[in-house]
Amino acid sequence: MTREQAPEPGIEVAATVGLLALTLVTVAGLAPLFGIAGGVIAEMGGTLSHGAIIAREYGIPTVANVRGARALLKDGQIVRLDAGAGTVRLTQPQHGPSTS
Repeated sequence: MTREQAPEPGIEVAATVGLLALTLVTVAGLAPLFGIAGGVIAEMGGTLSHGAIIAREYGIPTVANVRGARALLKDGQIVRLDAGAGTVRLTQPQHGPSTS
């Protein structure tokens, strides 16, 4: 694990590697998954949604309001989730159909 400076002064967060929970909304019922998830991506909600607050209590990065995430992200893709910046990026190129 590496340490990265969080956007708030004096607070460090650990960069983790793991599976992401990808959901339409973060709800309290997902809390059991937060114990094993490396992060959460939600299509709806915000920083004050109940699920996002619980995820922060578990210390896992969460980005909400990522429209179309469930349609765009697929199993096996490598994703960089930056909760401080509110970004989700594919770090592995997508392989489309061959044109040759």
